Amino acid sequence: MPKSQSKAADFLAALLFGGLPPPIPRKGEMYMEKDIRIAVRVTAKEKEKIQSKARKCGISTTEYVKQRALGYEPRGIPPDALFLCLEKLGELADKASSPKLDKEISDVLKGITAVFLLP
Repeated sequence: MPKSQSKAADFLAALLFGGLPPPIPRKGEMYMEKDIRIAVRVTAKEKEKIQSKARKCGISTTEYVKQRALGYEPRGIPPDALFLCLEKLGELADKASSPKLDKEISDVLKGITAVFLLP
């Protein structure tokens, strides 16, 4: 996994699981035996396009195709620059001298988080 994806994955894991690694389900608990295989034929160009989109989302090609087939739209991993901007906005909010400015910065942070980070 590239460094930027690793940082993003670590950030999201910290957000979702409070800095702890994601829980590992026990056998039989929220675990489904995946023993059915579906084969799909695509052109080389289509394969590369699908793989590229899966990489941008930080998931395997199989998981990407499965999510799309089930009606989900996987989201790409935000670039590190986004996290730097969010961090700087957070710092500005901490330094805000007026409640109105503080609220505006907070609203922008919430909007960016909703659009880029939340499912």
